[in-house]
Parts: sequence; structure tokens; C-alpha cells
Amino acid sequence: MKEKIIEICRELCCKEISGDEELIASGLLDSFKIMELICSLEEGFHIVFLPEEIMNLDNFETVNRMAEIVSMKTGDNV
Repeated sequence: MKEKIIEICRELCCKEISGDEELIASGLLDSFKIMELICSLEEGFHIVFLPEEIMNLDNFETVNRMAEIVSMKTGDNV
């Protein structure tokens, strides 16, 4: 799961990404790329994020945090 999220982020950011790298605060993800990221996660893992989950940008700040929320939604372990 984490590898798939890293691959999605790598494609959006055009660079290697670590699990705890801050993607939004560092400027690697802008608002457009965040929406692309959310759509890619929903499509890739067959999940839907609720509006309140999307509004909480902390959910998408790092690969590790994304893996946690995706795991909760899919029922898989990180």
C-alpha cells in the first residue's frame, strides 16, 4: 500500500519521496496537485474521501499519514 502511495506522489511531485516528507508545507503539492492526489488515491484504492477528510489537509501531508487514512478506509494494515 505504502509503495503505491509513494509511486503516486513521485509522479505528482516529479521526485523521490520519503514516507515522512512534508509534501504540502514544502510546496511539493499545490492545490491542483492535492486534488489530483486525492482522485488518484480514491481510484487506486477504490475508496471515497469525505469532505471533512479532504478539508483536513494533514491527512495528505505525508505518505505515512496517507497510508494510515487509506488503511482505515480499506481495512488493510499499513
